Amino acid sequence: MKRLLTFLFVVLMLTGLIFICAGCGQNGDSGREGKAADGAKIITWRLQSAYGESDLEYMAFKPFVEAVKEKTGGRLIINTFPGGTIVPEEEQLEACALGAVDAAHALGGYWRGKIPVGDVDLGLPGQYLGFRTLDKLNDLLYEFEDGGLAAILREAYEKQGNVFYLGSHSFHSYPVIISTVPIATIEDFKGLIIRATGSYADLFNELGASATFVPGGEIYTALQLGTLDAATWSVEGFLGYSWYEVAPYIMTPCISDHNVSHILINLNAWRSLPDDFKEIVLEAYREVYMPKVFELYEAEWEKIIEKQGELHYKIIEIPEETIWEIRKIAREKVWPKIAQKDDYTRRAVELVERWHNLNAP
Repeated sequence: MKRLLTFLFVVLMLTGLIFICAGCGQNGDSGREGKAADGAKIITWRLQSAYGESDLEYMAFKPFVEAVKEKTGGRLIINTFPGGTIVPEEEQLEACALGAVDAAHALGGYWRGKIPVGDVDLGLPGQYLGFRTLDKLNDLLYEFEDGGLAAILREAYEKQGNVFYLGSHSFHSYPVIISTVPIATIEDFKGLIIRATGSYADLFNELGASATFVPGGEIYTALQLGTLDAATWSVEGFLGYSWYEVAPYIMTPCISDHNVSHILINLNAWRSLPDDFKEIVLEAYREVYMPKVFELYEAEWEKIIEKQGELHYKIIEIPEETIWEIRKIAREKVWPKIAQKDDYTRRAVELVERWHNLNAP
């Protein structure tokens, strides 16, 4: 909090300089309004991600911000920043609410202490079904019961976090379990020390493993030294971070066919947008950003399949019936605990249950 307040003080000091520069004919800096040569108002946002520049979700920002710029005639500019470059990742929610950044890109599990329904936003184990397609994810998030789940999330993020919830997008199937030993049955989880967070940690504890948290930058060494037997991540960690060198087993299919990240926007920044700009941002998010993210993750899965022989790791096929048994344990043991956290989580979990009763095999 002290770091954030210090940062805000610096921002306020710099704001004066920004307005001076704006008066000299230059556009205002991020989160400010400037003027184009023809006098049209230009709005510039700063969007900070919780992830690095090499992250696939971060890489997908380029076509998204270009689409917004083009469709607004250059009058809404979104500048993107990787994790930690403006504020620490764990302070992004508060920074977004206070206006230190105009938008934050992260996932609901980051804020589960303040916004408990973030667990449902991220995706409970087995919540999102429909591998290799966005149709079912879009249905559950944005269409089922008139978009009821997105409405609950939007209300919770505004009331509890003082931010506007733009939406959530799939970063593909999850969790990708990377391990030093093969895992193919529920019995194989027993006794393992596995890096996991949120409701997935609760699930692995139910399966007999010991879930613990290790920061992403320390996972390679922890697997190498035997501090961890296994780790959960999105698919890019296996090759992208070279974890296959110390943990040569990767399991498929995953417990969930999708997990999601989200984009949050400062309330004042969102409310001050013209209505047509709001529609453009929403449309670009749904029609440009979401498909691009999924396309990049799909390509990464294909790369893992292709390089198996060359890099000498092994893809372990978990029987489908085992995956469904794990999902059943999650639904019976983990989901009810999450639902008890507050009214938003209760409503969200009940809605997800109704969707599953209609859609799950």
